[in-house]
Amino acid sequence: MYDMPRTIQRKHQRVPVKIPILANGVDKNGQLFTEPTQTVNGSLGGMALLLDHEPSPSSYLRISILHRQHQLHLQTEVCHVTACRDKKIVGVKFRGIQNDFSA
Repeated sequence: MYDMPRTIQRKHQRVPVKIPILANGVDKNGQLFTEPTQTVNGSLGGMALLLDHEPSPSSYLRISILHRQHQLHLQTEVCHVTACRDKKIVGVKFRGIQNDFSA
């Protein structure tokens, strides 16, 4: 399990949860990326992701959660990026939601 930095102030308590996702964004070098990965934890206000790419703080990521034939798309803003071994733990806060869960 990856430890999160203890100095970050949060409005909502995060709980450990691993959800497979697809992250889309722009890395710190300005390159577009799409990366399948998973969450480290989540809360009502955001989540932490484990990424190979390093987005810049304040940039935006689109997170897609796939469940059977449905997709949930989250617009998120990067709050922090922390190096952890050969990956980055990226903390994001939710900015918007779009889904196709309608019947």
